[in-house]
Amino acid sequence: MISGRNGTRSAVVIGAGIGGLTAAVALRRIGWEVTVVERAPVISEVGAGLTLWPNAIRALGVLGLESAVAVHAIPTVSRGNIRQPDGRWLRHGRADDVGVLAIHRAQLHEVLRGALPERSVRTGAEVVGGTTGTGGPVPNSSPEPPDSRTHATPTTAPSLMP
Repeated sequence: MISGRNGTRSAVVIGAGIGGLTAAVALRRIGWEVTVVERAPVISEVGAGLTLWPNAIRALGVLGLESAVAVHAIPTVSRGNIRQPDGRWLRHGRADDVGVLAIHRAQLHEVLRGALPERSVRTGAEVVGGTTGTGGPVPNSSPEPPDSRTHATPTTAPSLMP
């Protein structure tokens, strides 16, 4: 945590994956200024489909994103009907099957990224050192950053080097 302008709290989120972007959206919703740094030079489509279970759907609802995600998702169940290639039933759905949303990872990522100002996501930036808000080291970072990389501390804004 870094003190921002006018006493606003700010945070640097390391990684622009689904978890990092979700954390950034949540922090912005409660008034924080957030910068997301991503090592990759560009954010591109990666991965395949995934299913969002009820708790994830509720969390997206709290963030105001459930409708935006639902547009791209296919409602399904965690254990549905399965047929063999010849059309014979392998398994039928049951009343206790759990409703989930199936979505392509890139579409979920797009919704999350769209909920943040474009200026808040910086690509081509690698965090190689620093400390967390509790004073501990940033996980998986080098103790001494080269000049061309990012070094973040809780008392000053990070220097984000592309």
